[in-house]
Amino acid sequence: MVIKLINLFLRGTTLLSKFVLIFILARYLSEEDVGRYGLLAATIAYGGCTLGVEFYTYSTRKILATPKELWADRLRDSSVFYAISYAIWLPLFLLLFEFSILPYKMLLMVYPLLILEHIGMEFNRFFIVVSEVLFASFLIFLRTSAWILVVIPCLITAPVSRNLELIFIAWGSGSLLACILGGLKIKKMILLPFQNPIDWSWIFTGFKRASLFYVSSMSLLSLHVLDRYLIEYLWGYHLLSSYVLFSGISNALGTFLDAGVFVFHYPKMITAYNEQNKEAFYRILISMSKQTVLLAVAFCITVYFLLDVLLAWLDKSVYYDNVNYCYWLLLVAVMKALSLLPHYALYACNVDKPIVQSNVLSFILFLILGGISLFQVGSLTVPMMLICCFALQLAWCGMAWRKCSKVAL
Repeated sequence: MVIKLINLFLRGTTLLSKFVLIFILARYLSEEDVGRYGLLAATIAYGGCTLGVEFYTYSTRKILATPKELWADRLRDSSVFYAISYAIWLPLFLLLFEFSILPYKMLLMVYPLLILEHIGMEFNRFFIVVSEVLFASFLIFLRTSAWILVVIPCLITAPVSRNLELIFIAWGSGSLLACILGGLKIKKMILLPFQNPIDWSWIFTGFKRASLFYVSSMSLLSLHVLDRYLIEYLWGYHLLSSYVLFSGISNALGTFLDAGVFVFHYPKMITAYNEQNKEAFYRILISMSKQTVLLAVAFCITVYFLLDVLLAWLDKSVYYDNVNYCYWLLLVAVMKALSLLPHYALYACNVDKPIVQSNVLSFILFLILGGISLFQVGSLTVPMMLICCFALQLAWCGMAWRKCSKVAL
């Protein structure tokens, strides 16, 4: 019980600190720095997933089926794959700086964070798989929250600290500490020396198995990165700052749904499907749907009544002038939440193909609408594009679930 409470505290602190940070940045940093932070943070998150190529979807499952004395071999083989991925992707990321999409002065901060964030994510996945859940939560806390708890008082009390360099140095320090502790923990857990030479066949098989997940994940994640690049290109960092702030507010809905609704329901749906218990499956799905709608409505109403208080505290005209972004981005968040209902139903029934298709098609739609927006520019173009993309996902997965439900249970 104590372990569960500590784990809950760490996760809760992580979610809350990330939520609070964006308000503190909006209050104490310039609009340009807030926009630049949002762009760089999204790029680092996207880059970390790009480096991993979703290889963990294969390797973590294989770890569970591998005797502990061979874990060192499997971790080494995974590391070889990631080294190859780094050799391919890290030079390509330089194009972001070469074409002035990102400023060169941020190069030395972005690259270490890309690597540290990816390594940290892989450590977390490994520890969760081997049932070291509390330690995994502690590492997440170090990577994503502990440094924020240090930065926030500095931003409030020390004007000299109000710059992006401090933010990224603190972030990098937290990630580095998490990686060091994770590495030391693994060193104690695995048995050396290696038992076998590098298994290239295992690596290649893992790449083939992970490729489908990679395409799907990157298609979905791209929507939340390219939107910021498009806004920065069309309107600059001044408007992007409002987009980053209001995205931080609206995206909290997804965080609350993940932590309070989905994480409790979809494992039960998987169990009900495996037991071919149709009545239980639909009861759980209906409960999840009702809770999603109720929480979405409650969240939107809460934001509506608290928004004026928040804007008054920030006391910056740029956020007042672009407040409509908040309402449109709330609609984006609600549409995304609704699209996850048939998504989880399909996932629970081991029907992955429509999910992958919907992610890829929504990415293609975003690119098409983005191309059109270059000629028909409106300040709310990007949120409308995202609404269309998630509406497509909802319709595609919804139709797929309607067909699947007739035969799956």
